[in-house]
Amino acid sequence: MALVTELTNYATVVLGGSSYNSRIKKLQFVQLKGRFAVILMVTDQGYVESKKIIIPEDININEIEKVINLLNDMLYDCPIAEIDRVIKEKLLENDIRSRIEYYDELISIFVRAFTKMAKDKYFLSGQSKIIKQPEFQDLEKIESLVAAIERQEIIKVVDLSKEGITVKIGSENQIKAMEDCTVISVPFENELGEKGAIAIIGPTRMDYRNIIPLLEYISKNLRKL
Repeated sequence: MALVTELTNYATVVLGGSSYNSRIKKLQFVQLKGRFAVILMVTDQGYVESKKIIIPEDININEIEKVINLLNDMLYDCPIAEIDRVIKEKLLENDIRSRIEYYDELISIFVRAFTKMAKDKYFLSGQSKIIKQPEFQDLEKIESLVAAIERQEIIKVVDLSKEGITVKIGSENQIKAMEDCTVISVPFENELGEKGAIAIIGPTRMDYRNIIPLLEYISKNLRKL
């Protein structure tokens, strides 16, 4: 998507790939030798994602199995990219922590693993374009923004469950380092039928009248590009 960066003069992020918009159908925990294990994630498209984890010494395997059973119920039919948000929402609705030992630590392990699966489908172009914008001449501000982009926090901003153009301005991004930014995103489907999203990151004063039609055009014609 370097072409989009050149046309807009803003940073471009592509989130996508065969599994990014897939929905979870089943989670499975497989213990390996020692304290190593693998989390398997089966999606509605038949893909199997896997992530190797290390089990802390003080955590019992039975507690992990409890969490896997809980997550299977909690995340069934959830898009991979939405895992972090859904887990946080469910935690507010249910009194689960009191029923599982080391709950917070276990959930943190699984969330990191799931997030890594989603982040593997992340492509960034034009990061240097942001630095050139007058809004980001303050060294501390640009360091925070660049760090947020490198941590791929844009994944938390782009809502893949929505159709059409989404525009989030300033504090709507819910990430402090991006409070002076606008993120404009649109879903797409490529020639292989793989789904994802294209997002433009720029200052809040960006040229919306030109950026939005450009993203809409690219999204509709990506199969031909």
